Amino acid sequence: MQFENEVHKCRVKQMQSHIEILERKVEYYVEQQSMFMMMNGDLENYKKVFDMSVEAETMYSPFTPNN
Repeated sequence: MQFENEVHKCRVKQMQSHIEILERKVEYYVEQQSMFMMMNGDLENYKKVFDMSVEAETMYSPFTPNN
């Protein structure tokens, strides 16, 4: 019984260290995911404005100032 408890404690410690390592590795991808979502949102906005400019038969460039 005591041996099994020690084995489980050791496994818990190993899993905890494994989780910490994985969390450090995943941080980079979480940052990339948020950047991808922001870029995807910008792309959707440009598509909407492009479609509106096609309907109005005007030329749209995302690089022209809005003011």
